[in-house]
Amino acid sequence: MIRIIALIAALAAFLPAAQARQPLFMLSVAAPTSDTAAYAISVAPLGRDCRPLDVSLYNCFYAVDPGQQLTLTATLAPGYSITGWTGLCAAAGSATVAIVTIPTTESINGCGLTLTYDAKAAVTGWWWVADEPGRGYSLALNDQGRIFIAAYGYDETGAPHWRSGTLTRSDAGVTATFYRGTIAEHRGGGTLAGGEAGNATRTGRHWTATLGISSRGIASLLSLTDNADGTVASKRIQRFPIDGRAIQPPPAGAAAGWFVDASQPGVGYFVEQQGNRAFVSAFAYDEAGAPAWYVMGAPVAPTNGGWLMEAAVTAYRGGSPFAAAPPLASPVPVPAGTVAAGLRPDGITLQLSTGRRIVLSPFTW
Repeated sequence: MIRIIALIAALAAFLPAAQARQPLFMLSVAAPTSDTAAYAISVAPLGRDCRPLDVSLYNCFYAVDPGQQLTLTATLAPGYSITGWTGLCAAAGSATVAIVTIPTTESINGCGLTLTYDAKAAVTGWWWVADEPGRGYSLALNDQGRIFIAAYGYDETGAPHWRSGTLTRSDAGVTATFYRGTIAEHRGGGTLAGGEAGNATRTGRHWTATLGISSRGIASLLSLTDNADGTVASKRIQRFPIDGRAIQPPPAGAAAGWFVDASQPGVGYFVEQQGNRAFVSAFAYDEAGAPAWYVMGAPVAPTNGGWLMEAAVTAYRGGSPFAAAPPLASPVPVPAGTVAAGLRPDGITLQLSTGRRIVLSPFTW
């Protein structure tokens, strides 16, 4: 009995010291959804990630050492932003990175993080199918629940081709919201160089588009029905990472969505910024009036309340049409000069290497 009492006393003396050497760090996240793709917070140098499922199961606890420094980095799905950090991370404000030092106490230490969700920010941007090079989809959602979309790719001959139109919200379920409308091919409008092939008019080719977007904008199913013969083709599309790796949140006040040049009806421009990079496309026509599109993307630098981007302008040819089955043709890049782009949310200026200056304003639909 004396030995047992002595052992208990020894353990009691040992435990507080052990706890002092190994305090716990707790991370809590308040988010509008438990979607497993909504976010991930890495905790370095522990080599651990805290994700929605971990939070819901109360598993975001980590053994740490007093005085240890941790770096928390939040990776967010499109549409999510940080309202603020609390606890040991309070000084990080709304930044995606928080650095903390564990106090030399025996208590549990922690950080809190509050996330918000914006449906417009989740939807508005470039979308693509990762294994279908050289084509994609530009989507922007407005406050009235309507999406303006342009699907850019190639026709049956491999010539550049794009279709556009407005989709209206038709119904909303628990897991997805659906938008439907007609998209059409147009011909005969202005060129990127500034010439006019004629007035842009809708051709006889049009398609019924159905777009189902997941409840948090993570993924989407786009189906196009050819109104001429009733054939249906569908694609699972996802947001396009401009840097080629992962979606980065845009800077505050970034330019996004559709812009137009009032002097050239039927011509549109789409812009998205992710982190320190921007990607811009021009949907126009060639000298014969056929659809033509151009892309330009590069890092941006802050300037005069906006951002400056200097980039090559590239057109593509030789790709496969929307409904083509694999293997798909690899499109060929066609250099089309360079551009200096001034990007602001209330307007964009493009200075082309051809000497043409284009002034753009936000497009409403």
